[in-house]
This record gives sequence, C-alpha cells and structure tokens, in this order.
Amino acid sequence: LSYFDNKKIAEAIALSKLPVITALGHQINITISDMVSHTVCKTPTKAAQFLTEKVRDFLENLDYLAKEIVVKSEDFLVDKSKDLKNLSLKLESETTQYFRFQREELLSKKHKVLNAAEAIFKGSKEYLKHIEQKLKILNPKNILKRGYSITFKRGKAIKSIQDIKKEDIIKTVLYEGSLISKVNNKEMNQ
Repeated sequence: LSYFDNKKIAEAIALSKLPVITALGHQINITISDMVSHTVCKTPTKAAQFLTEKVRDFLENLDYLAKEIVVKSEDFLVDKSKDLKNLSLKLESETTQYFRFQREELLSKKHKVLNAAEAIFKGSKEYLKHIEQKLKILNPKNILKRGYSITFKRGKAIKSIQDIKKEDIIKTVLYEGSLISKVNNKEMNQ
C-alpha cells in the first residue's frame, strides 16, 4: 500500500478538479490518499455501489425535475392566450430535446463508471488467482510430494529428537501413505 502514501499521488488527488474516490480494500489501513480523497470506500465493490447509487439518484432527480417542468409548463399554457401557445410549444420541444441530450450524456458517463468498476474487479480477480497459486505452493501435500515427510507421536508432529524415546510408536506421513514404526534407536545431529 506504500504507493497510496506517496506524496506526489496525494498532491495529485488533492489538486484534482474532479472528486477522487479511494477503495483499497484494506479496512484496517488508512493511507494518505484516503485522507485527501473526496470519498473513501472500504472496498472496490463499495466504490462501485457508491458511484452507481449517485448516478441512479441523479437520474431519478433529473426525471423528477423533467416531469415537474412539463407539469408547470402545461399549467402556464392553460393560463395564457393563444399568442403564447406557439411560444410555449417551442419551449417544451427544446426542453425535451435538452433533457434527452443530458440523459444520453449521463448514460454515457454511467457506462464509463461501470467499465471502470469492471476493470477494478478484473484486477482484484487476478490478484486473488496469484494468492491462490502461492497457497498451492505452500500446501503441505506439495512439500510431501518433493520427498519430505512428517512424523507424529500420538497425533502431535515431532519437531525434535528430544520429543521421542526408545520404544515409542511413531507414524510417518509420506506423500502417498504413511508408516507406523517403533523407535529402536535415535541419533543426535553432530
């Protein structure tokens, strides 16, 4: 996470003309980037939800305002004379065209936000695959496969020759099975 504590990155975020959202996915860590960003979300998923909600709320508000304008315009037309009727019809047409253009712009921006969120999710998925590969490498079965074994005495792994004595019954686990043995002798490393 040290990149997110970088002074240049923090300055770029602080001086950005657009609001910056951080969502690093580490709830216990707070970075300098988090401190200077407009909004901090706990995970990339929460950031996508936040942006989606903001876009949806804006579109709903825009639809509400468009309906309100149409209603007010119709009331105005009823109260005015025929001379104003042509002018108000032209105003309604231009208003509808304006809101259609604005809606298309908002839909375009919504798609860009969703595409960005998809890219974030793809990066997270690749990171998880990387971690999964590391876990496979560290799996004890893979270590046993390379020729190592684990020896147990009464179900507990033996870590030192001091843990066993002559005549003890021990179990040695190999990659493809196990052996039960009786200790006849033990030797110390020199």
